[in-house]
Amino acid sequence: LSMQNGISRKTFFMALILGFITISVLAAAGDSIINIIGNTYEKHTKMFYDSMYEQMYLYQSGTSISPKISDPTIFLMDFTMYITVSSLGVLIGALLYRLNRILKIIIPLSLWLIFQIGSVIILFIDFKFADNKIIEAFLKFIQWLEESVYHLTAVLPCIAVLLTAIAFLFVRRVPLNDNKK
Repeated sequence: LSMQNGISRKTFFMALILGFITISVLAAAGDSIINIIGNTYEKHTKMFYDSMYEQMYLYQSGTSISPKISDPTIFLMDFTMYITVSSLGVLIGALLYRLNRILKIIIPLSLWLIFQIGSVIILFIDFKFADNKIIEAFLKFIQWLEESVYHLTAVLPCIAVLLTAIAFLFVRRVPLNDNKK
């Protein structure tokens, strides 16, 4: 549609990225406000509220003791999570744009099945006995990400940039077909 109106793909893609950044900032701000309200009500009522940060870092050691982290840090973590998910959405959309009708059904279903089956398999595998160096390196990386929220906020923007660059490569030279149904 943008090509038909004389807007280049590069301009459209940059506007899309700026839109996702704006939406991510607003969503992170909303999540921060809900976090502040939830934590305030949690102190005075029997209601329990766990923010995304608390769900990821508060109970990882099996205790409810966690270092107090500032609200701007939680905002930054939320923003990087939202922008990474938005970049993944752009990549999936660009990939689906390039596929034919049959593959548009097969690939999302197969990815869903791989995720569902893979998550169950990961729960039952004891990685302590794995001799594979790639698995060991991956597990060390995941443990490093779980050590601090700052590690996560440093890695997620890199992943977002990589996903966005791959998505741009998918839509860069796509032929325009007005008769496509």
